[in-house]
Amino acid sequence: MKNGKEVCNLEIQCSRTYLDKDGKKIYDYISCRCFIPGLIKYISNYITKGTQVIVGGRFQTDLYVDRNGKNSKASYLLLEHLESVKIAKSTAPYPSKEQRDPLDDVDW
Repeated sequence: MKNGKEVCNLEIQCSRTYLDKDGKKIYDYISCRCFIPGLIKYISNYITKGTQVIVGGRFQTDLYVDRNGKNSKASYLLLEHLESVKIAKSTAPYPSKEQRDPLDDVDW
């Protein structure tokens, strides 16, 4: 960033609840941006391609002038919350330290 703040940009793939005319899944891709240092650290350390996540935030649209001098828009989800979705592998009532969500160790 020009102002020296750290930023994280990512895209989230979301599948629709219906199929196309050929029976294939339809996907949407949502551009996301985050400026929260603790959340950026969590994303960079624990989120990889294919990780299922739950996100929260607000949609934002920025207006800018592109390289050709044309007015343009960029819309994205400004992330305020993100957590990975896990499938339980055991029936223990409390997760062991190894099974604990790394998000618990992030300083918000």
